[in-house]
Amino acid sequence: MEKVKKIGEAKVGKTKEKLWPGWKGFFAQLGTRKLALWIALIGLVADQASKLAIQLTIPYHMGVTVFSKLFGFIDFKLVHSLNTGVAWGFLRDVPGINFVFMAITTVAILMLIGWLAVGKDLTKGMVWGLGLVLSGAIGNLLDRIIVGGVVDFLDFTIGTYHYPTFNVADACVVVGVGLLILATIRAEIRARKKS
Repeated sequence: MEKVKKIGEAKVGKTKEKLWPGWKGFFAQLGTRKLALWIALIGLVADQASKLAIQLTIPYHMGVTVFSKLFGFIDFKLVHSLNTGVAWGFLRDVPGINFVFMAITTVAILMLIGWLAVGKDLTKGMVWGLGLVLSGAIGNLLDRIIVGGVVDFLDFTIGTYHYPTFNVADACVVVGVGLLILATIRAEIRARKKS
């Protein structure tokens, strides 16, 4: 295998492919990248504002029914809960786990920012996905730092299944990951059609 002589280039077949698009390439895509930052900011504000509203209006461990038996089987409540674990409260009783999740989330945020900064050929779907995931990660990290856990408040029961309580940040992460997966698959299909 031939050694790469220039930093930032990788040998791909008979051509060299730049890993970093360079400052010119970065600024050429800055408009698209700015969209991700705006999406992240809007998602973060919506998340933190909704959590603050719940904390100010609903006592801890209490809830308010928004609707009951919609279509005969969907219940929705706003509840005030604090999750010190991960999804579904998993690991919430492990001492110091909040600090572990803060460290993991911080690394994830830095990786997302890195992807956004140097990612090549970012599609609109990828940009939206990155912005949403970034907003959710930052929102839940702020909760862990400020209140010692994640404030959850959206509580659904569908039939007999009670879905775990979640928040706007969680919804942003799920939708963002879905968009990233779809956008990556579409980009791969397009790339295969071209070759």
